[in-house]
Amino acid sequence: MACRPINFSREPIDYLVPTEKLGAFFDDRSDEYFNIIIDKQRYTFQRTISREHGVIYAFSCEPENHDNALLLKSIFEGYPITVNVENASFLCKVSEQLGIHEFNELTKSYIDDKNNEETENDKSYKCKNTFFTILLTIYSMFLKFLINLGVFGKILFTFWDFMGSTYIACFFYNIAVLISTTAFHTVTADPVSFVFVLLPFLLYSLFFTNLIGISIFETFHFRFFRETSLFTKFQTLTLIFIRVTPLGDKIFRRKPFSIGIYYDAMWGALFLIFGVSFLAQLATESASVIVEVFILVFAVGIPPIKHMLLYIFYLAHAFASCFEDCRRRFRLIQDFEDPFLCAMYFRKLRVVDLFRYCFRNRNRKVHNEESESLSSLEVIQETEKKTSNSLCKTVCLAIFSKATCSLYIIIAVLAYVIVKSDNLSTGQILAVVFVFIIIIVPLCTAVSLPWIWIRRWKTEKITPQQLKTELLQLDRSKKYMKWLKNVVSWSPSYNVLRWVSFIANLFFFVLILVSLFVAATEKAQDLNETFNSATKTNEYFNYYTANNDQSFKLFNTGDGNDGIIKREPKRRMTTDPICYTKIKGLEMLQHIALSIVSYHSDEEMNEIDLIMTEYFGANWSNFVTFEKTPFPDKDYDCVLRHAKIKDNKLVIFSIRGTSTRMDILADCEIFFSSFIYDVVLPFIPMFEHYSRLSANYFGKLKIIPRYVFRQFSLIDAYVSRLLAYVQSIKIEDDEDVIVVGHSLGGALAKIVATVTGYSCVAVSAASVASVDTYYKNDDVVLQNAYVDVRPAQDFVVIFDRKAKSSYDIPCEVGAMNCHAVRRTLCQVGAMCGLAEEHRQFCQNFFTDKQINEMIDIGRPYILPSN
Repeated sequence: MACRPINFSREPIDYLVPTEKLGAFFDDRSDEYFNIIIDKQRYTFQRTISREHGVIYAFSCEPENHDNALLLKSIFEGYPITVNVENASFLCKVSEQLGIHEFNELTKSYIDDKNNEETENDKSYKCKNTFFTILLTIYSMFLKFLINLGVFGKILFTFWDFMGSTYIACFFYNIAVLISTTAFHTVTADPVSFVFVLLPFLLYSLFFTNLIGISIFETFHFRFFRETSLFTKFQTLTLIFIRVTPLGDKIFRRKPFSIGIYYDAMWGALFLIFGVSFLAQLATESASVIVEVFILVFAVGIPPIKHMLLYIFYLAHAFASCFEDCRRRFRLIQDFEDPFLCAMYFRKLRVVDLFRYCFRNRNRKVHNEESESLSSLEVIQETEKKTSNSLCKTVCLAIFSKATCSLYIIIAVLAYVIVKSDNLSTGQILAVVFVFIIIIVPLCTAVSLPWIWIRRWKTEKITPQQLKTELLQLDRSKKYMKWLKNVVSWSPSYNVLRWVSFIANLFFFVLILVSLFVAATEKAQDLNETFNSATKTNEYFNYYTANNDQSFKLFNTGDGNDGIIKREPKRRMTTDPICYTKIKGLEMLQHIALSIVSYHSDEEMNEIDLIMTEYFGANWSNFVTFEKTPFPDKDYDCVLRHAKIKDNKLVIFSIRGTSTRMDILADCEIFFSSFIYDVVLPFIPMFEHYSRLSANYFGKLKIIPRYVFRQFSLIDAYVSRLLAYVQSIKIEDDEDVIVVGHSLGGALAKIVATVTGYSCVAVSAASVASVDTYYKNDDVVLQNAYVDVRPAQDFVVIFDRKAKSSYDIPCEVGAMNCHAVRRTLCQVGAMCGLAEEHRQFCQNFFTDKQINEMIDIGRPYILPSN
């Protein structure tokens, strides 16, 4: 029995040749009557116009070439054609004649498939054994199955690839956050550093948007679907780099390597392994190891590394673009599809021009018709005048060039880091040199793209045909940079780049404007006069303390000597879990009350007494003592309250939330630095469920900006002060510790808990996703170390990912009001059926109508109708 032929080819595809890309073909011939020769066969076309069909082409050719002529006719008339392994060879030659690169790459992939098919068929015909025929048939069917399954694999891995661009965007934004918040804090505190270091560095960080565009632009190319080769971008950058160097004369490879159908089969095989392993977790625990390895490698590991390596490859081109010979070779290559490479090789080298001018041949004589009519003295004077003007212009351009600005930023940042650091480590020095000086600054200097959207608004529209004409005239006009600015501003091919640039710049300006607005505000509460937050001292305290002390009902079930309030549980009453949860012997209401205490100073003991009396009983001072702390001091406004509860053997550290200008800048730092992570990560498939090993790896990547620019962080200054005090307190063997805080204080409490290993209750706390690993304690898992209280609609927690132990508090009165800690306190009381007990206290902040609304949205049960 003979072996049956096996078909290895991919499925046919319909392809439409864009009519605008046929322009080059008709540059040297008429589109009314023309000939085209393919494989020594002439095809003659004549254009006619019909009312019914519009533009049509009549053709003449040899009878055996009729099918090929029909394909050409469809191309010229603007209709789709079907590409398959049978016609791919002919269409490949057509694409070369037409000069359409994308069409050529598509047809070549089918030629590779056909070669594979012929090779395998030859093997199958030589086969004499039916057994091997069956094996080859099974192999063919399985290969096609993997090719079809590869579509799902590409989709999954494309989502995972977004993790790389997300990391890169967060990396640069975190640097900008640190710079902007510190800069506006030092406007009055350290004006010298602000003027000479922080403000220039902040303006320089606007160039980061170009670097962010490199990664996002690459991601939205969706190369998993469009290419048939691994790491195509890296291959392309490597080949171009070789070609712009003298080695390019000896290297004949011009295109990336292609593996044809096996590329699709590879993604199908990976998806099959992942899918089978994922489902196998239902039967065996060992399968979860494979799933975790997949997520670690393909979602957490490869994407950030891939995108970081992309910058290394571009960095090589940035250095090569400094040499005129490389720049000349790049222009000769005529491969101008990558706007970032074009920006590097087309830019003006002002400093290099200055050196060339200074070391030019001074003995060169000037001869022209005008000079011959002048005396030798006049010629000398005229030459000196032109030389002086040219030198002045060249020097000015070099001084105010981006290269000079970059050199200044390097010196200023290094000086600031050294001066402001008490313990500058070798690791940080190496990180600053490698990450900032060697990579970021050269790339910022080399990539010079315009303000694209501003350019679109201020210049007239340029059509694709005009851009094509400018490209054809580049060799004569030499206006390379002008063409690049036009093409990135108007070409449809760069829509993604334009939107990335717009959104990235918008985010930067929002960050800077928010920081500037906060810095210009004398007090935090001036931002919203109606915001009844815990940062504002309420007038009711003094009034009720002086005139109506007895109006407060004390809810102490004991005789005044029992200490902390003890409530009997209400039987058969459905309540939220927050109501019967106790942490370190205290109810959640009491923890929230303690987070308010830190907002009041020692001079405001009346306010502290009212809060403590309401939630700890009339004789709270018999068993709760507040220790003296050194907060705040002249350097930092952070405040920490240190309390002890004797009966419970409990030490409490309560950290104040947002209250001052500096607090709001610190809030901006921690909110913006975690914002992108919190928004994007939930959309990455499976990423939320990675293993601890993956979390540790990704955490180390996230902290690189904070590690390099630690001296620019307000949060680090806060945490250092707080930890210095907390870790200096001696805790007895029989004592326990808990850290509480609201808003910024809650975020700082999480960090302190992470470092020390103490328990934590955080109320309306900002996310610490960008700093968790930086302060990581290897003995503590961050999300298991604290309890999060999260009011609904609270703008601070709305993007934060939930902790392992968190309580959602209903709130429907807007972002600012829901963030107020006193509303949270009264709302939790309403949820637990204690609204009437605490009504008189809450009436000092809210009306009866508002309190009743809290009861309505907080009760977890439905009252029976009358």
